[in-house]
Amino acid sequence: MKEYNWNSTDRQAGDIRLPAELMPNRVALTATAIVTSNDSSRVLLVDPHPEGTWDTWMFPYASLILDKKQIEDDSKSVSKRKFLDLEPGVTLGTLGAALDELMEVYRDEYRQALDTNLNNIMPDVVGDWSGDPFYEHYTLKYSRTSESYTAYRFSYYARTSSTEPSTVDYVWVQPDTLLSIDIEKDAINGKKVAEGDPDALRHLMNI
Repeated sequence: MKEYNWNSTDRQAGDIRLPAELMPNRVALTATAIVTSNDSSRVLLVDPHPEGTWDTWMFPYASLILDKKQIEDDSKSVSKRKFLDLEPGVTLGTLGAALDELMEVYRDEYRQALDTNLNNIMPDVVGDWSGDPFYEHYTLKYSRTSESYTAYRFSYYARTSSTEPSTVDYVWVQPDTLLSIDIEKDAINGKKVAEGDPDALRHLMNI
């Protein structure tokens, strides 16, 4: 399955056009936490999905999920139609702008989702989602859950914690290990790392 990762400054965002079969039917407005240990020597990665499904390490997150029909039926989005007006052939940059608009339209619902720990896989470790994100990133990939392509808008937050996760598979790694990994080839304890996460860590560390 095709997967695309980009941010607003990526050159590919204006070059890659999406065919009909890759058009998203679902959106995930996602808050992602880069959790470092108290001495900043380690970074937390988790795999919250059932064994044998994703087999991917990622940063902890919480999210607001919206499907296309929900957006179509919602009167709030009548005057903000970038996502609904997307057609095959649009660029990744146009899709990213549509996700930004949805964040604006659903900002209250998004904040409520974070405050109530909706789809929050590790509230005991991350804590609240106060403050502003330091980095934003977009992903388009096939979701096994919805059996359709989902467009993700990730907002990254920095957190420090010494709490060990109790309900999901996890691993602490040194930042250099994550920064040097080859996403396409390398694995950590037999699992790949979510694309985009090393880039977010680089932004956090100003590398």
